[in-house]
Amino acid sequence: MATRFIERAGEVNVSMPNYVMGKISFALEKAGRTLTDSRVLLLGLAYKKNVDDDRESVTFEIMEMLEQQGAEVDYNDPYIPAIKPRREHKQFIGKRSVPLDKLNTYDLTVILTDHSVYDYETIVKQSNVVVDTRNACGNIKSDKIIKA
Repeated sequence: MATRFIERAGEVNVSMPNYVMGKISFALEKAGRTLTDSRVLLLGLAYKKNVDDDRESVTFEIMEMLEQQGAEVDYNDPYIPAIKPRREHKQFIGKRSVPLDKLNTYDLTVILTDHSVYDYETIVKQSNVVVDTRNACGNIKSDKIIKA
């Protein structure tokens, strides 16, 4: 029984990027946009909140999928100012975290890591559309938020 639970958890983790991509596509369609030529900001590169460890982070998969479909992608992570050398996703090495002062210039903001330092109310106010994969905006009432 425990082995099957571990296997199932692994299956869910592997399918998560596709699920999030579906929510991203839905949010952009709702805003009258497509992935091609959209500007997307990913919040959080770390694999869990309040750490600087990006190993096993699903953000790299999502970033790659978005770029393959023609989106321009940036990320913000206060704990990871630049992507360090790595075995996988080498195309992102050296990419730098962008500041949050121009959220309204992105078609979509996607919360992938729910760092405690983020001011989610301000993020929602200044963003055009937000896909929240961590329920970080759970207490915020806004039609800009798409839960994932």
